[in-house]
Amino acid sequence: MPKVKIPTPLRQYTGDGKLRSFVNVYKGDEDIRYLDGPETSVSESDELSIIPSIAGGSAEGVVEGRCR
Repeated sequence: MPKVKIPTPLRQYTGDGKLRSFVNVYKGDEDIRYLDGPETSVSESDELSIIPSIAGGSAEGVVEGRCR
């Protein structure tokens, strides 16, 4: 079975039985949403990455393609 490392802020959500919309799971470089979702098969050698989505900010702080 592959080893899965879960970032500390996401550990509280591990027992919910579903993939939350703000959590991205990658098998190698592929988002599992574009594979078979939570039913995506994995092998012993696969690398899984669990990454929280990041959103926010505004264009107000951007001037000519650079942040203020």
